[in-house]
Amino acid sequence: MLTDGLLKVREFLTAHYHIEHIITTWKRAAFSENAQFREVLLVAKKEASKIKNAICTITELKVLPHDLNEASKMAEKIIQASKNIGHGVVYDDKDMQVSSFTMNEIKNSVDNLFKFLAFSDKKLIDLWQSIIKRCGNRLAVLAKYLKNGGPLEGIALGQLLKGGGIGYFYIHRTQERILKKEDVWLLKRIHKDGIDAEHKLLRIEVHIPWNAIRSALRRFSGFNTFDISNKLDYIIVSDFPESKIFFESIRKKISPNTLSRWNTYTHRHLGNLFLVNHADVSAPGTSILGYYSSEMALVPRSMWVMKTPDISAKIFTLWLNSSLNILQLLLLRRETRGAYLWFVASDIKKFLVPEINKMSEYEISNLLQIFDKHSNVPFPCVLEQLRGRFWARVEIDKAILKVLGFNETETNQLLDQLYPALAKEIEQLKTLMQG
Repeated sequence: MLTDGLLKVREFLTAHYHIEHIITTWKRAAFSENAQFREVLLVAKKEASKIKNAICTITELKVLPHDLNEASKMAEKIIQASKNIGHGVVYDDKDMQVSSFTMNEIKNSVDNLFKFLAFSDKKLIDLWQSIIKRCGNRLAVLAKYLKNGGPLEGIALGQLLKGGGIGYFYIHRTQERILKKEDVWLLKRIHKDGIDAEHKLLRIEVHIPWNAIRSALRRFSGFNTFDISNKLDYIIVSDFPESKIFFESIRKKISPNTLSRWNTYTHRHLGNLFLVNHADVSAPGTSILGYYSSEMALVPRSMWVMKTPDISAKIFTLWLNSSLNILQLLLLRRETRGAYLWFVASDIKKFLVPEINKMSEYEISNLLQIFDKHSNVPFPCVLEQLRGRFWARVEIDKAILKVLGFNETETNQLLDQLYPALAKEIEQLKTLMQG
């Protein structure tokens, strides 16, 4: 499970230093040449007293200086703007946007300081806060509904076997999913007692009983519907009579003891609600952010797996793919490269979700009907959904906002503001990656 290894650093920094300036840029990912990850310039003064009411100025450069003269002028502009101790955006022009926050606000946000840099449009931060305030107890933290201490990262064979090669363990449902060298087994037939799989090169077949496999998703790319119940692949999790034939083709010795430990490991990672991780939300192939399965299944390392009651899993799948949640995901993501979404378990547990326990039977029934109607609808990429107000996205968003207490007029006004703003942010992040 991923943990926040830098939390202690942020706690120490915000407790003992006055962070005077944080400077970043939306022009490209980093100030340094050939750097892929986001960089910031941080100016801090060690000052244990009076930190609480001190001001931290955050500057986001829209252009980068070409020489020392331009850099000097920009620095002077930042200094002048920082003298305005008002709260929020205090300066905005074609070159930069300067915002100010108290160190108390910074310290209280130590779990995720990135939120102050997450959006180029600072109004989106206020919008999310206003939504939270408006919804009140209609929102709850996701951890309240998760079983067995989730979320967990998806499975990785490297946890047990040196060199990994998890692809060799999969039996792919269709030929189109065989994409890599280690993707060698294809589902041929389904029987009452198990399945038949064929090796794509050797053309040999093996019969695998049900107790030796689990339903699993090899990779989430290429899936544009959020219900994957009938689209799952299979993966070997324990020994079976023809396992020697199956594993001979991968030229790697798999002992019964390894398979036994693998079985135990995979059992712990079964779930029915899944969230993408390490995904580029601006990519043409990214259309769904949260998935549901009617049966417990396994997912790859590039996803988070959660276990929750079936009704909750369906409603939360709608929420994970809603526009309100895209706003939340962009705000709470960990910075990697522009539009890539990355989270740690502690973040996900704190995600706000609809408080199902506060819903009426009618509201729950209505959301489940929305789920059934849209569960197998092919969604275009996220950017197209937002730009074109994709009909299924609009219906999901309206249903969720209704449950959260918004009337029709408020809903239409909010979505009219949210769709273009989110699309612009994602496009900006895409540009940042290319820069």
